[in-house]
Amino acid sequence: MWMHYEYGPDYSYARAAVAVSYNIEKPFKYLKSFRPFNNMSRDCTLYKDEDGAAYFLSSARENYDMMLYKLSDDYLDAKEQIATLWPGGHREAPAVFKHSGYYFLMTSGCTGWAPNQGKYAYAKSIRGPWSDLKLIGNSTTFDSQSTYILPVEGDKTTSYLYIGDRWDGKDYFKSKLIFLPLTFQNDSTMKLNWVAKIHPNVKTGEIR
Repeated sequence: MWMHYEYGPDYSYARAAVAVSYNIEKPFKYLKSFRPFNNMSRDCTLYKDEDGAAYFLSSARENYDMMLYKLSDDYLDAKEQIATLWPGGHREAPAVFKHSGYYFLMTSGCTGWAPNQGKYAYAKSIRGPWSDLKLIGNSTTFDSQSTYILPVEGDKTTSYLYIGDRWDGKDYFKSKLIFLPLTFQNDSTMKLNWVAKIHPNVKTGEIR
């Protein structure tokens, strides 16, 4: 388990932390916190590729840079700093997935608890080069912030669900999630539209 670790009343600690368990239902053992390659680390995510290699993305330099790291083979440390994505772009809330040979990365702007326009980019290799950031969803990403893209893998197809946080800045524990289907116009162009209800079929992989 990789996470954003803070100590104190603000976000100035800005470190990554690692914990491990050999059974996901059992307690985790905390190992350490650190700044990867001496970079700040706030909003973050992990991505495990098809070849077993794992990557860590996190917001650095007061959230102005999105950093991409490759993890060690045991997933317990940052082995390589691969890239600084969109330097100065002020992005957070990274969510990564792969579709039709392309890697996709969704991010949010930095507006505190208030939602904003989501953006995404794509690349043929996780190491890049990555495309420019493109708008997705509406001006508030349907009142949410990207947190994860869930593949729904079935015997007919694989569909993708956008999972977004709806933060309640006054009562954090009352925050909610929304689930919306991602659709693709071609291999590298995707859309996020509002739908009131979804019906995922975990057997076929279809979403209606």
